[in-house]
Amino acid sequence: MACVACGKDLAVNAKFCRHCGANQAQPPTPIDSTTAQAASAHACVKCGAALVASEKFCRSCGAQQRVQPATAPENVVEAAAPKQPTIAPPVTPPSSVPVPEPEATPAAAEPKVGPSVAVPPAPIASPSKSIVPVVVGAVLALALLGGGGAWMWDSKQKADAQVAELKKKVDEEAKARQKLEEEARVKKAVEEAAANARQEAEARAAKERQEAEARAAKEREELQAKLEAETKEKVEAAEKRAAAKAAPTSATPSSSVPCANIANCYQATLIAMSKNDFDLVRRIAEKIDTFNKPARGNRPAARKLNDDGLRAMRQNDFIQAATIFAKAQREDHSDVEIASNLGFARVKAGDFPGASQALGDALLLNPRRASTWVPIAELIARRDRNANGALIALLVAYEWSTAKEKAINYYTEQAKSETHPQYKAAYEQALKRIGATPTVASAPPAQKAAGSPAQSAPQVAAAPTATSAPVQRDPQQLCKDKSNFISRSMCETKLCEREADMTNHPYCVQLRAKQSRQ
Repeated sequence: MACVACGKDLAVNAKFCRHCGANQAQPPTPIDSTTAQAASAHACVKCGAALVASEKFCRSCGAQQRVQPATAPENVVEAAAPKQPTIAPPVTPPSSVPVPEPEATPAAAEPKVGPSVAVPPAPIASPSKSIVPVVVGAVLALALLGGGGAWMWDSKQKADAQVAELKKKVDEEAKARQKLEEEARVKKAVEEAAANARQEAEARAAKERQEAEARAAKEREELQAKLEAETKEKVEAAEKRAAAKAAPTSATPSSSVPCANIANCYQATLIAMSKNDFDLVRRIAEKIDTFNKPARGNRPAARKLNDDGLRAMRQNDFIQAATIFAKAQREDHSDVEIASNLGFARVKAGDFPGASQALGDALLLNPRRASTWVPIAELIARRDRNANGALIALLVAYEWSTAKEKAINYYTEQAKSETHPQYKAAYEQALKRIGATPTVASAPPAQKAAGSPAQSAPQVAAAPTATSAPVQRDPQQLCKDKSNFISRSMCETKLCEREADMTNHPYCVQLRAKQSRQ
């Protein structure tokens, strides 16, 4: 659009002219051309050439021109805030207005409009009401608006940058916090998984252990039943073979004894003794003598371990004693005492299959040893709960014993102290069968074997008591012959512990002191 006053191009929505400051909302006022020309003319501040008011640079020398106010103020007036300019009514100037020559004006008289507006040195005569102040105010307003806009723009950019930086930091912190939370969740999940796996493993191990124990118990029961069935079959077969022989057993040579191995000979011995046929028992022993024997091993090491096992037996630690005797037997398989002690310790510990094996080894080495048949009697009583079988074994032990009176004393002591019903009954019945009277109340009689061997059994004197034979109450004298019946040290220990009249015996006191030092 064009200015209503000067006709120069302006912006479409401009309210004032940026060249003459005229209000574009008011209609234009006709101005005389001479007056307008005179008002708009001024001289160059450097070379004095005549210029139009709108020209900012001199056409002759190129110097920048200063803005000239409409009237020369007498005093310096500070630039005021821009106001809406008003167009003064037209003034009719004279027909011709002379252009004054530029005169030198003192520097002090030059008006100062503001810090950014220069005052021309030679004011041009103009009407009292001119549009120059309006133009100056508009320029100042535009400058202020431009500076404020730039300042506001710069402030906005800084604020936006700070907001973006703050948002970036907040996002980074949120990401870091999210990462930490994710790591914590992962760690917690791993710990829970590990705990669940550990619990499952423990439960699985416990279940497997229970299953293994159940299988082991079932296998033991099956093995026990199998052994009992085999033993029963062997006994029945041996009885049938013995009954089939019509000839007297005394005329049977040892080569015709019905046993080919130690197990069969063991069963045949029990059957022969149940029929009171000790001659056949002797021939079975002679048959066993013909079997192959193990070679001698490290006897000194074996005997030392045997002493350690006896020490554990005196402390009633039968499991430890069985372990030590087993080591001793590995050192020397030819020692019958070690094999017999191993079988006795295993019987006491409840290891019946191991006891049967060890006692079979002892019979192979010496079937005539009474100290081997006593643990066999206890094995039969405890494992098979067979008081009659235990009785037969005790009778075999008595017949092989070379100290019959000592055997009776031992049987009497066991009949007093034994708590196992079948074993206790076996001792009491053994005392009756050999002709001795036990000093305790008799238990229910055990099942009698075929025949009546008590009538032909050798008769011995009744067991001595503390009043009738005080000399026999010495534990050393009573346990003097240890090789034919029982370990001497074990015999002495039992007598010192179980007999009230021997508790304060000087030898028992010394024995207890020795055991406590060991």
